[in-house]
Amino acid sequence: MKIGILGSGGEVIFFGVSVLFLKTQADKTLPLDERRAIFIAGDDSVAKETVAKLIESIGFAAVDSGFLSEGGRNQQPGSAIYNKELTAADAAKALTMGA
Repeated sequence: MKIGILGSGGEVIFFGVSVLFLKTQADKTLPLDERRAIFIAGDDSVAKETVAKLIESIGFAAVDSGFLSEGGRNQQPGSAIYNKELTAADAAKALTMGA
């Protein structure tokens, strides 16, 4: 599933996640730091805040990995957080340890 959100500068920001992942991994009953992390990165802070609220509303925790120049790189294959199933708390630790 891909969702387009209009950013503060008029650009469309896309958020994509598997519907199966949503149905099997989302849990709104958990505190944010115990929910499954979905990483976000971007240069528009307002847009990231909007996407984070959407992620949290469906039962996950948004973890901001930074601006695209560093955060996007942190999410690439071979990085410490790439394709990992992490809680928000564990994701934050992974990012601070040099993801």
